[in-house]
Amino acid sequence: MTQVESKSVLIVGAGPVGLAAAIELSLRNIEVRIVEMRSAPSTYSKAIGINARSLDLLEPSGVTRRLLQLGHKIPGIDFQHPDGNSFSIEFAKVRHRYNFMLGLPQSETERVLESRLSELGVHVERNTRLERLQQNERAVTARLTSEDRAETIDADFVIGADGAHSTVREHLNIRFEGHRMPGDWSLADVRLDASFPDNRASVCFGDDGLLFALSFNPGVFRIASDRPNVVARLPEGSVVHEVLWESDFVVNHRVAETLAVGRVALAGDAAHVHSPLGARGMNLGIEDAMALVDAICNNQLSEYSTARRAVSRAVVRMVKAQTRLATARDPLLKVARRYVAPRLLGVDAIHRAVASRMLGLGY
Repeated sequence: MTQVESKSVLIVGAGPVGLAAAIELSLRNIEVRIVEMRSAPSTYSKAIGINARSLDLLEPSGVTRRLLQLGHKIPGIDFQHPDGNSFSIEFAKVRHRYNFMLGLPQSETERVLESRLSELGVHVERNTRLERLQQNERAVTARLTSEDRAETIDADFVIGADGAHSTVREHLNIRFEGHRMPGDWSLADVRLDASFPDNRASVCFGDDGLLFALSFNPGVFRIASDRPNVVARLPEGSVVHEVLWESDFVVNHRVAETLAVGRVALAGDAAHVHSPLGARGMNLGIEDAMALVDAICNNQLSEYSTARRAVSRAVVRMVKAQTRLATARDPLLKVARRYVAPRLLGVDAIHRAVASRMLGLGY
């Protein structure tokens, strides 16, 4: 690691990306403040898959060990067609010590990250908003407001990890380039009895859309669909005991036109968004956080922007293609999904390559 002194960083946003960046900066003895407009940590599960690349990156801080104690290993994904034909992606085929996806609600991931950050002497400043941002060649000036005060501070660098509707990105006037997919999606966390396996992800293709299911706590499943009202789309015979959380949403595939302007940089959903298929969102953001800390240490934000934007664009292209195939209504794409995809995955080299990309490896 590169040790850098006499630098200060303001992080806007205390989700997994901002917390991961704050931990890494603290470990490198860089002064850091992290502010968050929410009054309390999120209790929603949100992202529930931590991939191999994230586990690698978080290991030196001691976070990975704690996550492994709490989460459960997901060895693969099963895909099933209405006629009963099925195929799978097996993460075990990947030659890596973490050849699995770790199932854990984002609320728990954030709790572990914030706990580790507190141990390093840094605490999230909640109910705090970024109101204004200005910079010159030497520093960034930020105007912060909270319930009982307002202050203007100077920092050497600012990280915008404040989500898809990023205030930092708006202050920088950075375009969020891309498109919205047509239609509404839905997801829910449900306590239920169903025929889905407890330790694997399932994707069921149907004439009226797809259904995703994954158990992330005993008896609790995340279900999602590219149609509204996912609970009503559960297979016949499913018994719903409790709906813990549900949400409708739209899918966008977007990448910011640049990831850095001067001494201010974007990471996570502030820099890129895509469909939830593939569980890359939070994980891609954690990668951003680590790369951005390196760039700050070496005064290379421009290089960070170029390199990470290329990675982001590649990931979004891949996820967009996967999403288009998984939600296909076009007869030719349905044929490709039904016959071509299983044949390609039958080739070990292709299977490993696809599984590796899903685990965040190979970029």
